[in-house]
Amino acid sequence: MKSVFHFSRTADKEFAKLNQSVRRRIFEKLIFWGKQSDPFIFAKKLTGSTKRFRFRVGDYRIVVSRRRSGEIVILLILRIAHRREIYD
Repeated sequence: MKSVFHFSRTADKEFAKLNQSVRRRIFEKLIFWGKQSDPFIFAKKLTGSTKRFRFRVGDYRIVVSRRRSGEIVILLILRIAHRREIYD
């Protein structure tokens, strides 16, 4: 099963504000997770939500929502922020 990541407008803006080294680390992890047969073995389900998960990259969290489109799993990136800010 193939996974594809799409950024929401909010996540795109948050990603652009990060420094270059953090962006590179997150981008490399997204590529790695996208190549996995089940990227959700690296994610944790958010409490109180059935479709939202979070991935961890150091002190940063990537909140995603999962959707299926045939053989492709679309992961909509909703937010990217430091762990102290993401759960507000």
